[in-house]
Amino acid sequence: MNETHLHIQEYIPQRPPIIMIDKIVDISESKVVCEFQVKRDNLFVAEGELLEPGIIENIAQTIAAGAGYRAKVKNEKVKLGYIAAIKNLNIHTLPSVGDVLSTSVQIVNEVFSVTIVQGEVICGSRKIADCEMRIYIEGN
Repeated sequence: MNETHLHIQEYIPQRPPIIMIDKIVDISESKVVCEFQVKRDNLFVAEGELLEPGIIENIAQTIAAGAGYRAKVKNEKVKLGYIAAIKNLNIHTLPSVGDVLSTSVQIVNEVFSVTIVQGEVICGSRKIADCEMRIYIEGN
């Protein structure tokens, strides 16, 4: 699976300039992996580094891309999601402009309209961040 940047908007509700993923590179029923190249003009870049809110949004949009892709496969509407909680957030280092992030999220549990995932952001051989995130999805 390899989605282009233009097509990623089919699966997520976000629109420029807040798009924080470039493509889906792998997806299953319980896991999704997206890539994102940090660009200088990104809203969350300062002094050549992607700041913490950008990393968190990257994880959240990876979750959204997986949910949106699964909805499209079922001919359902892509739904809005909101970060409900973040637990055990560890940001080990800030990526630089030009770095390509590989973000994976694994669904841990789904309870009513809340999806609980374990997320991890990798850049090359470096772990950038990890956390547990809870996402509330409208209409579930």
